[in-house]
Amino acid sequence: MKNESAGKLGDVRIRYHNAATQRVEETSQPLQIQAKLSGELQFLAAVAEYAEILHESYWAKDGSLRDVLELAESNASGEQQLEFVRMVKDSLAIRGH
Repeated sequence: MKNESAGKLGDVRIRYHNAATQRVEETSQPLQIQAKLSGELQFLAAVAEYAEILHESYWAKDGSLRDVLELAESNASGEQQLEFVRMVKDSLAIRGH
């Protein structure tokens, strides 16, 4: 969930049959991330991490509800997002953190 500098994630390749030339063609474009993710995307990352933590997912083994709370609080806007922040705080209280 850490916001790191921009970088190449990989390549997207599309292979298709070109009906006009009757040839199989392939195109490739690099897939990159922005240097700074939008607040909305950061908030959504917090929601996704929260779900992974609750499911005790392998992918969230290094995650923490405190990190989720920090990310959600710093990017929440609107009543529904603030309700999510309250839910994370309740989860921390239930778990005794």
